Amino acid sequence: MEQNTQLWLFPKANTPTVTLSAGESMAFSFIECFDGKFSYEVWLRCKTERNVKLGLYVNAKTIYEKMVIAPTEDVCWTQFGCFQVVKGEHELIIRNNDDIDFTFEGALVTRDSGYIRCGVADEHRLEIIKGRNIDEVFAESGMKFSEEEPDDVRRDRIEMLMKQGFVERPDQDAAENRCRNGVPLGGVGTGKVELDSDGVFTGITVNNNFDVPLYKTDGSFFAVKCGDHARILQKVNYNGFPFPTVENIDFKGVFPTADLVFTDNDIPVGISLKAYSFLPNNDVKNCVIPAAVFDFTVENPTDKEQQISLMFSWENLLGTGGSMGLKSKDEGNSSFVMNTWNPGFTWSDRTGTYQKKNAENSITFGIDSTSENLMSIGDYTILCTDRNCRAKKSWKACDGKEFWNEFLSGKFTETDYVGTETGYGYIAGAICSDFTLLCGEKRTVTFILAWNMPNYFDYQGNNIGVYYSNFFSSSKQVAEYAAENKDRLLAATSEIKNAVFSSSLPEWLKGKLINDMFPIVTCSWFDKAGHFSINEAPTGMMGCLGTMDQRLACNGIYTNFFKDLDRMEMRLFALNQGENGSISHDVGFGVFNETPRGGSWSDLCSSFIIQVYKDYTYNGEYAYLEEMYERCKNAVKYQLSTDRDDDGIPDVGSGLGTTYDTYHWYGASSFVASLWLAELRCCEKMAEDMNDLAFAEDCRKKFIRAQKSAIEKLWCEKYPYGNYFISYNDVPNAKVSENCFIAQLAGAWAAKLLGLGDIFPKEMINQAIRTIYERNVTLNNMKLMNDETTPEDDRDGYGYTFIQYDEVYFGCLAIYYGFIDEGLDVFRRVYDATVGSPWNIVLTHFADGNRTGLPYYMTNPASFFIIEALSGFVPNLVSGSLRIDPNINENSLNLPLFSPKLWLDLDYEKSEYGEKFDLSVLRAEENVCFKNFTTECEKKVGSVFVDGQAVSFEQNGTIVSSDVLLDFCKNKNFTITVNYESEK
Repeated sequence: MEQNTQLWLFPKANTPTVTLSAGESMAFSFIECFDGKFSYEVWLRCKTERNVKLGLYVNAKTIYEKMVIAPTEDVCWTQFGCFQVVKGEHELIIRNNDDIDFTFEGALVTRDSGYIRCGVADEHRLEIIKGRNIDEVFAESGMKFSEEEPDDVRRDRIEMLMKQGFVERPDQDAAENRCRNGVPLGGVGTGKVELDSDGVFTGITVNNNFDVPLYKTDGSFFAVKCGDHARILQKVNYNGFPFPTVENIDFKGVFPTADLVFTDNDIPVGISLKAYSFLPNNDVKNCVIPAAVFDFTVENPTDKEQQISLMFSWENLLGTGGSMGLKSKDEGNSSFVMNTWNPGFTWSDRTGTYQKKNAENSITFGIDSTSENLMSIGDYTILCTDRNCRAKKSWKACDGKEFWNEFLSGKFTETDYVGTETGYGYIAGAICSDFTLLCGEKRTVTFILAWNMPNYFDYQGNNIGVYYSNFFSSSKQVAEYAAENKDRLLAATSEIKNAVFSSSLPEWLKGKLINDMFPIVTCSWFDKAGHFSINEAPTGMMGCLGTMDQRLACNGIYTNFFKDLDRMEMRLFALNQGENGSISHDVGFGVFNETPRGGSWSDLCSSFIIQVYKDYTYNGEYAYLEEMYERCKNAVKYQLSTDRDDDGIPDVGSGLGTTYDTYHWYGASSFVASLWLAELRCCEKMAEDMNDLAFAEDCRKKFIRAQKSAIEKLWCEKYPYGNYFISYNDVPNAKVSENCFIAQLAGAWAAKLLGLGDIFPKEMINQAIRTIYERNVTLNNMKLMNDETTPEDDRDGYGYTFIQYDEVYFGCLAIYYGFIDEGLDVFRRVYDATVGSPWNIVLTHFADGNRTGLPYYMTNPASFFIIEALSGFVPNLVSGSLRIDPNINENSLNLPLFSPKLWLDLDYEKSEYGEKFDLSVLRAEENVCFKNFTTECEKKVGSVFVDGQAVSFEQNGTIVSSDVLLDFCKNKNFTITVNYESEK
């Protein structure tokens, strides 16, 4: 039985529309036929002139009581809700919970669907793509397709995609909620191979197919033979031959490493695997190594010796690939796959694939091809560091019976198969290490997978190449370099992880922080000329590079760990700045653009300026400020030009959106206003350092005026549940929204991050944080958060949230202002909602916890900002001030403090007598020293000591500042003690 992916609840042939009166319901029944738990989405085709509140109920359970359907200009498909069910019969009810009639022309359940009992599921095949049908999308991209694709045509297409590896399951394409996900192994801009908890290689993009991954292969796996028993080291088998799988795998993934322990009753030896790739701090050459390393440890706990064969097989995938911006250049081998609501174009022609032995411990994979799809043409190498190996140069990947029997026999025969696309005649090659383990003996065997795919084409058809080609000319060279340097590079790669895991953070948060770094590999583009950028959402965003608004929330790891890459992308944004001063949303869709383009959103300018200031102060490099300063000033001028009502705040509205592009705000927006205030503080400081005193004074005046306008227009004290800044207020046009928006104080977070103080009176910010937590986090027992909540307790718009923004713009903000538990609660909610797929976390989630859109999202490293929030760490190498102001409920804290030029280990203790800061250097560049230490104390301070020596200090309110030299190049440890004044 094949499972449908779209099921029509309605319309029926004789019922073109349905109108639900106030309080009226409509019920549907359906059957889920498959074992498992499946996510469903409900879509409604409708047009409304005002917000309409609907209820969604499944099996008598309330999913949404008052989901708001927002007004639309025309009839279109609107996503109504999401729920999960298991195998069995279910009832779905849609009820009008408003006081007006609601008319809709269609209702559809989509994604993991069963069989509908009413409707015409077999006759309708409409793909829902955010309000557009699939015809429109394919018309834009030039591919012919019809919503009436017959079932047999679709079935054949999906079967072909499964054979080629683009689809894992037969019941649909490759929707992001269903595809496998593992730890990505690879380098920056190299593509990657993921290793998942079943031991499966998946999410493979080594063929420069960044937006069209391969999710399965028949011939890529590890295997072990011990005595007469053999297993592939996977829990599932894709091959046409029934390879026996291992019974159990204990898996722990901490990017970019995966640790697996394999157990099976018929395999008496202990087998463990550490898989990893290289990401050493700010070491560009060694961050772009296109390789993955697999260190196996085999131990014999028995009382007799064991004969072991450990094997690595890899399928030759050359000739297979795809893109979201380019169709196949060859005739007859093109298709498409739906990973999200946008199609990815696929191609596959493995005709002419072959392997050659370099030695018994090394095989190189190649292809003799006339294909013009050069992105998929290159070479791979698999290598074993053990010299006592035997190689199987080629075997038929579609049926492993002959190959498996040879593995069991202990001897490979010589075969020289050549791959074909016809009949999916794919081939693979394997290396096997044979050895004897004595009683109690342990042995390590290392396999390496390397790739070399030198041709990468942007969406304009230009061959821009790959950056690693500047260092390597073949996969064999890569494999040998990795083998020679793996221990050194693994140690360097592990420094960030080791620092975080040595801290006092909760275990779940330690793992979350490190795994949230995955976009540096999964999302990165890095061409041969040295253009670097992060793809906003591979498989979803059509090659959107950079995304300045998202960058604000996630730039921390790039500034601190990959400074050179960070500046490469920022300089691209500088080149893309519009002639009117506006900052572009991105640096190109599928192309590295280097000409002025600009944008319209005000928050893009704020993001750019805040990041320039952060880089400048964290690195203390005046030359960088000189390079960017005029661009920052021009961005401010552009923003002022959008102030339509002369209130000192850049406006939003028609043609002037924000990063929250699904929300339609007008006039003064609390989100934009808060960022504008933080930005003005940055500009004032930069202007002073540039001796541009007139602009500095102008920024001070603009700050005062904008702050006054924001409070007058946006501060709300009328509701009993609390005070806050409303979403927007467009006074001239009488448009106002008193909704409570979760990121209304994003700029307050940015100001705290950079040590720029409070952008609003502190008590106002405290009141708003309390209200946001109640309205946008805990209201109605939400599992996640809701971006915008109405005064009537409804979830405005779609009832979803951008979870990465929530972590920073609310979670970190709350921690800075002493709401520690509330801030950590946001992070924990995100963790709980995403822990099942930590290396493919999407942007948008519904408040009930269900994920909705944009996979592999770039902003996941946002979570790293919690370190600054908890520690109050502000390293300003321009002013020479080091600020550490821990925000914790406990009396002690151990945290790593990261900045581009200095990593510290902070060991903090607080008692009734004072506070102690033990600072130890983890990493320091030359000339890293501070001349001032600042912290915040609620109590009166009596003395300050540095390494046992009393030093002078000043206390202004709660701010304690001491002029003291902290030269971290000369001294690796400092102990700073702040003693409270005796109350006697």
